[in-house]
Amino acid sequence: MTILSGNRFGNPEFPKVAWQLFIEIIHSSSDYGRGYSQSYNKGENDIIHIWLSQMGPNGLNDFVNTKYKIYAIVEDNTNVDIAKSTHKFENQEKMGYSKVSLKKLLKDNGALFLCCEVEIDYYNPIDDLQINVYRKMFEQEMFTDCVIKIGDQIINTHRCILAQNSEVFYNMFKQNGMIESLNREVFISDTSPECFRAMLEFFYSGNINKSLMENHVDDIFAVANKYQVELLKHECERFMCSKIGKREI
Repeated sequence: MTILSGNRFGNPEFPKVAWQLFIEIIHSSSDYGRGYSQSYNKGENDIIHIWLSQMGPNGLNDFVNTKYKIYAIVEDNTNVDIAKSTHKFENQEKMGYSKVSLKKLLKDNGALFLCCEVEIDYYNPIDDLQINVYRKMFEQEMFTDCVIKIGDQIINTHRCILAQNSEVFYNMFKQNGMIESLNREVFISDTSPECFRAMLEFFYSGNINKSLMENHVDDIFAVANKYQVELLKHECERFMCSKIGKREI
């Protein structure tokens, strides 16, 4: 078995994030007698594992949504796709982990030419002063103009905060004919008060209670997905990925 790694790469505008491509070559026992060089050049029986490793970001409020594509270029500049990002959760240390025949990826002269394209959406941390101001507005119900009714609970909030963080609320409030816009009341029936309040707290502070994430991350992700809160979805995804063990890869 041989493990090779490419140079670490990134974007100088986002120094907190970097990537590195890894290749693990599993040599066929039948090729050992002929020597590694001959086996590698022909690639007759070798299997390789390929994956992309992401380093960072490590800040609590830093969010990165990574899209990637790994492929090989063979004869006539033909691309052979190996892996690409999906909506499934991944351990960021082994993104796109794939098992491929080496022979399938080699050029006629035995050269292996791998490419990796990465595209990211990077979200900067929320300023601490801004967090404190918004949190105070929420906790003290300062000049609220909208009521959330969920179960037997009533939560006073601000339409501008809801609309700023959620496309669903934005569309709801911009249509003057909708009941929610006219009455400034929103009835929620498809999630628990704890999970919805967690989303609201995220709107105002950019943070979410760790204990709630531990116990309700699936439900919080579901409500974030319904109300199209991309930042909260990324935070849930990152939290779930951190819980994925190596045995689950």
